[in-house]
Amino acid sequence: MQIKIILSVLALFSLVFLVPSDAFAEITDATVTFVESHELTGSGGTPRYFDFNEDGTRLIIVEGATDFIEQYTLSTGYDLTTLSYAGNGQRFNSNSGGTGDGQPRGIEFNGDGTKMFVVGNAADEINQYSLSTGFNVKTASFAQKIDITNTVGTGPHGMEFSGDGTKIFLNNRGQSVLEFHIDAFDIKPLGSVVRTIDISDHLTKSLRGMEFGDDGNKFYVIEADCASACFDVAKVHEFTLGIAYDVDSFSYEGEFDVLEWEQDAQGLGFSPDGTSMYVLGTNRGDGNHRWNGTGEFIREFELSCPWQLTGTCGEEEVKKSDECYDCEAPKLAKVEVNITSNTSDEIINENSPQISETRDYVWTFDQKTPYPMFDDYKTPIIADPGDQVEIVLELTDNRTLERIADSGTYTNFLHKPNDMNNFYANNFDEYGKVSTTFYEWHNTGDDLFYDYDQTVEWSKADVVIEESGELDNRVCCNQDDLTGTFTISFNMKFLQPMQTTDVWVQGTDRSGNFFKVSLPLTLKVAGNEPLVFESKVNQKVLGFYDESMLNDVVSDWTGSTQDVSELAILLGIADEQLPPWVANLALWVSEDKLTIGDMIVSIEHLINN
Repeated sequence: MQIKIILSVLALFSLVFLVPSDAFAEITDATVTFVESHELTGSGGTPRYFDFNEDGTRLIIVEGATDFIEQYTLSTGYDLTTLSYAGNGQRFNSNSGGTGDGQPRGIEFNGDGTKMFVVGNAADEINQYSLSTGFNVKTASFAQKIDITNTVGTGPHGMEFSGDGTKIFLNNRGQSVLEFHIDAFDIKPLGSVVRTIDISDHLTKSLRGMEFGDDGNKFYVIEADCASACFDVAKVHEFTLGIAYDVDSFSYEGEFDVLEWEQDAQGLGFSPDGTSMYVLGTNRGDGNHRWNGTGEFIREFELSCPWQLTGTCGEEEVKKSDECYDCEAPKLAKVEVNITSNTSDEIINENSPQISETRDYVWTFDQKTPYPMFDDYKTPIIADPGDQVEIVLELTDNRTLERIADSGTYTNFLHKPNDMNNFYANNFDEYGKVSTTFYEWHNTGDDLFYDYDQTVEWSKADVVIEESGELDNRVCCNQDDLTGTFTISFNMKFLQPMQTTDVWVQGTDRSGNFFKVSLPLTLKVAGNEPLVFESKVNQKVLGFYDESMLNDVVSDWTGSTQDVSELAILLGIADEQLPPWVANLALWVSEDKLTIGDMIVSIEHLINN
């Protein structure tokens, strides 16, 4: 009779919170105030994007219809009242001589301005140019281009690089941002899309320009769609990034409507201190919300809170918990291990259960760099081949649980096998052994699971997030005024025996904060463990020989060197030089002092060592 046994082990962990101070200085509401508008004379009337040089004394604008890249000079950096057109002789034709895109839409430079990148949506290309003088487009020459039709699609519009140039972000006037990884400021090879960041929950129209701010900790996009209704939507949206230049770590802050001043918003930028915002477009700004389709204007707005379009700012007292947006790792609140086994009644010994008593363990650990948890006593769990083992982790975090990025379970720790793929050999225990069986769940990518010697069969991890702003007997609340739990279940079926081993688990949020700990238990899969045989390469063994012939030869021996050579030939090792005393072994065999097997083993040991 088969019975079903459910074995559960619960391990509870203490939660440690920092209590912030309530001492604050004056708090200021974030406001955005229109300052002034400047018409860009000498332009082609279809501005699409712009950039400043390092000190703000040069303004570069890309034209959509004429394909020219125009230059303006500012006698005072970032002060638009000192703006003047550099002249037609200082502009650059980005679509000539068989190079360039006929509809340029975005422009970016590397740090010193000696590389210029222009994205267009006629040929759907990124064209790269070299500048002999930094940020002086008149000195530009074509370097290379790459077709992005297959990766970005038709109609690419906005383009941004990370600060170090190893990430490039693009949009195609949809409602998502596409991320690529490259060598620093080198568009070839662009490769495939690393991730697609969907921000459609915050947009009703399409994306245009994009911009980073505050050293990559802020991200802004322009939402507009003049092609369908030129006085419908024109907004700047603000996002805070948990990790600099990681758009996927965004949290939405809010929007600022620029429709009153610009109905065809195209590009945006900021002063270095984040107190001025600039919006580029084609509307004449006559105040009646009417767009006539021509013109080129850049408008300046003043921000009361640097880099902020919404919310508040102020000199809040510096606290450890407030040094960054997300300073704490997720916390492991509860662990549950379930084993489902089909076992015969006769096998079960009630006096020796498969798992010892259940008890609670309590640890505290550093939130940023958790230490492995060890204890003199661990609960031993023994399963059998064919058993289903479920490891359930319950996590909490100081921010919304939607920001938990990945979680994993690691077991079957061994000294690294020589033929184990190094790509998977990067999860170690405290003894330097590597996990050869693990499963990693990823929020925005494919899960990664691995088993070196087919010990287990993994099932897809199951994730349940229960989170709300309502108090229901749980500790409330985190920094997003939410409370709840993130529960993930790892399921594996054991196919063959496994030695006693630890089980480690980890959890990471989008800000890179993580814990990785050893659970207070050991896991073993019973059964006859496979034997491991070690053999040496090119092991020399004796060939076929005739035992009666050996006895005849030995009976006439006197122990000479020639006799040893004759023995070597007889044993099939004529190329070996055996010492003279080996002849004694054959004599002892003939005298029944040794068996032939003893002699053979001795000679094989001699010729191999």
